[in-house]
Amino acid sequence: MPDPTKPVTLADLDRQGKLAWVYCNECGRERDVPPRDLGLPLDTPAPEAGKRLVCSACGGRKVTVRPELYPGGVEEASRELKRRRRARHKAGPGWQIGVLAEDQRERAGSWLTGPRS
Repeated sequence: MPDPTKPVTLADLDRQGKLAWVYCNECGRERDVPPRDLGLPLDTPAPEAGKRLVCSACGGRKVTVRPELYPGGVEEASRELKRRRRARHKAGPGWQIGVLAEDQRERAGSWLTGPRS
């Protein structure tokens, strides 16, 4: 178990089977990378690893490295979000403008049905 007072190292991520989230603060590119593929010693603390990397898209040196944010990585999370949006779009809206369900009318009260007699 890693020491909670010390920053997580690439070796900690590797042992736990987690990916390293690598984010370029200049262009916004982000990737999840196995810690061994970063080409750095595994005893390197994750926050320090970013100072030794260069973005392959823009050449920026302001890189952040942290443990993966989402299980399976940001690419998997993005694919899942797109899949859910497509499914929701295909299903259509769960409501219609101007039409309330009977239980919604009851909860809204008498003001919805008009003045009291």
